[in-house]
Amino acid sequence: MQKTTTSIIIGVLIILGALLLFWPKPGVVPTPTQTASPVACTTEAKLCPDGSYVGRVGPNCEFAQCPNISTPTPTVGVTSDVTLAIGQTGDAGGVMITLNSITQDSRCPSDVECIQAGMVQANIRLVSGIYAETKILSSTEAPYAFRNYLVSISSVLPAKESKVQILPSQYRITFHVVPGPKVSALGERCGGNMQNPPVCATGLHCAPEPGSHLPFGDVGGICVKN
Repeated sequence: MQKTTTSIIIGVLIILGALLLFWPKPGVVPTPTQTASPVACTTEAKLCPDGSYVGRVGPNCEFAQCPNISTPTPTVGVTSDVTLAIGQTGDAGGVMITLNSITQDSRCPSDVECIQAGMVQANIRLVSGIYAETKILSSTEAPYAFRNYLVSISSVLPAKESKVQILPSQYRITFHVVPGPKVSALGERCGGNMQNPPVCATGLHCAPEPGSHLPFGDVGGICVKN
């Protein structure tokens, strides 16, 4: 009888302990278990600037990085003009031009009727990189090939009049520079079956190399002295 009573008391104590352990505390609300909600992605691929596609990575529908392809800057020819007085130097599209002097002015005066229009000749110095040249340039001649440029005179001021003398300090010459064919120096390659083949500098000519006249076209030659 005494053993039975002891067993009952022990059982009651175990039940009371379990109730105290698991009974909710006052003011404490059980936190529900959160489950991750699936994220719906709208599209599965993205078009990159180079024409390729990349897919999604990560849990938030981020796209993978597009290939890092740099876009080359197109090369554009430069056309430039510079107006100079005697003694001045200016940059025209990559060519430094110095107007040294006016060597001739045979222009027809604006108040006189002439058979020929005449011309102005200017002594100039051209510099591009390590290359330099002094030349007499005429206002009526074709553009002069200097290295990779074509240089010409586009205008001469003031206009000539029969009864007015133009002082050297009054001249204003405008030079026009455009990209031209590559001008090769002594020993450099020239000619060839290509677009805008290189030409030889003044005082040189293009001498064909052996085997240059092949069935599939001319492969060019080397600049040699005249």
